[in-house]
Amino acid sequence: MSRDGGLSPRQESILRVIRNSTTECGEGPTVRQIGERVSLSSISSVAYRLGRLEALGRTAAPLAAGVPAGSAPGRASTSGST
Repeated sequence: MSRDGGLSPRQESILRVIRNSTTECGEGPTVRQIGERVSLSSISSVAYRLGRLEALGRTAAPLAAGVPAGSAPGRASTSGST
């Protein structure tokens, strides 16, 4: 985040990707799609940035099915069978 309390260029890009996807497709992008569109290869990094935007009150938009926000590869699921 910038020092003046505004959003960083990366945060602005993420919000733009979410807005564009919602407008064009009728649903939010997956975490992977956001990463691809803003040049972040780590799903964990995208999920972290989405969490920060949510904490700032800038987004609560649902994402498309795929990789849920907050999920990271290799993390054990708490739902389903063991």
